[in-house]
Amino acid sequence: MRDVAIIGVSQTKFGELWEKSFRDLIVEAGLKAVDDANIEGEDLGAMYVGNMSAGLFVQQEHIASLIADHSGLTPIPCARVEAACASGGLALRNGIMAVASGWIRHCSARRWGKVCPSEVVFEFDMVHTF
Repeated sequence: MRDVAIIGVSQTKFGELWEKSFRDLIVEAGLKAVDDANIEGEDLGAMYVGNMSAGLFVQQEHIASLIADHSGLTPIPCARVEAACASGGLALRNGIMAVASGWIRHCSARRWGKVCPSEVVFEFDMVHTF
């Protein structure tokens, strides 16, 4: 196994973000994290998205592929993982294992969460491992 480091991060603002959609927040945080990592989106080998409530709150269970598409990263292997409040940690763990194993060099591990169905609070962060 090789060493892994987090080289770029980003997080959107917390709050009642009525003017921003799921898509807006995903793309915003993703672009900032790629910029922070000083890499290009094409450098990513895979993406893991941690989320436990997209089906309930945005009526979409298959958010990993949507995020890749909205971010201009298709085709890229992507998967949504769920572990209740630990979903983001599980996404990060999967990204770390993918990089440590030598399968890929860069990975995006994202966590997106929402606490109510009326699109009041969004949280999103993105981490690239190397």
